[in-house]
Amino acid sequence: MIENLKCPNCGGPLDTAKTEGNIAVCPWCGNKLLLSGLSTGKQDKKKDEEEDDDEDFQLQYYRPQLTVEQFEAKCQYLFDNDPLLPDDIFREINFKEIKRVFLPTWVFRGKAKGSINWYEHDKFERRAVDEYFVFRTVANRTSSGFVPDDLIKASKAFELNFATDPETMWCDEFCEEYLSSVDFELDDTMSNLNNQHRLFRESMNDLYIRSANIGQSAKAIACNVEYKFDEEFDEVEDTEYVPFYIIGFNYKGQDYHLMSEAVKGWWFSYHLPEDKQRKKILEGVEFPNWAVILLMVIYIGPPLLWIFGPLKFTTLLWLAIPAFIIIPIICWIATEKAKEKKKAIIENAKKARKQ
Repeated sequence: MIENLKCPNCGGPLDTAKTEGNIAVCPWCGNKLLLSGLSTGKQDKKKDEEEDDDEDFQLQYYRPQLTVEQFEAKCQYLFDNDPLLPDDIFREINFKEIKRVFLPTWVFRGKAKGSINWYEHDKFERRAVDEYFVFRTVANRTSSGFVPDDLIKASKAFELNFATDPETMWCDEFCEEYLSSVDFELDDTMSNLNNQHRLFRESMNDLYIRSANIGQSAKAIACNVEYKFDEEFDEVEDTEYVPFYIIGFNYKGQDYHLMSEAVKGWWFSYHLPEDKQRKKILEGVEFPNWAVILLMVIYIGPPLLWIFGPLKFTTLLWLAIPAFIIIPIICWIATEKAKEKKKAIIENAKKARKQ
């Protein structure tokens, strides 16, 4: 109630607690007075209630179930078994502290339709895309600093759909009590929907290109896929906070990171250094040259002898029978030899890292 407010018509005191909106009615003469720019007790109370409602809301989240020790074990397994890690990784590496943070995520649903096009060995290749997608995206602002730069693209589109619905908690309780009880931080920054759709498309394009099994010699790779998102989506109500573990390390002056969701540990992304020379060797271990030459002799030799030499056609047919048996055997032996060579290179690298 605003005190000492009087009716300009009769001079009687006005009770502003008993108003209709911004209109006060004088109880003495019935005159109506517009309370423009003035606050009444009722209005102040209503405003306070609205502000309280705005500040506190039901937040959706998933509880962390993956322990720090389990996350470290996942990282250790990767370091022990990755075929391209440098041999001196454990001598040169400097780990940083593990970050534990709840990140806002959205689940995008919709239709992806188009194709991946490229040229390989002067031949046009195409892979059609026509599917319904359900992918999760980390919806924070990239400038928040929680997600490392080298993992931002991977975090903008990934498959992670839990079997259960998220839990709910009042935001104040979540921030003031729950976060400290699980020793996690909260990234409460939020990207806008249009920008998130753009980042999502870029990441999905990369996923489709990687899944197309495009060869090393491919050129003019293009992803012509259109994404039609389901219309029913609310940037606030559909936000689900998911816990993540993030660890970084420095190797020879460059920063690298590993990141895993901390609910089930199903999604695990990383950026690691590579031994470029070993990568080149492994990519070059293919069908052995001796097998290629032998197959050419079997395929071309008898027909040439039949055309230019004394070999009879009936003899050529008889030679074709063992050829059909020998050729698969040669291919199998050659493939196994290539696998053994790759395995030996990888095992030697693992031994070097353990030493």
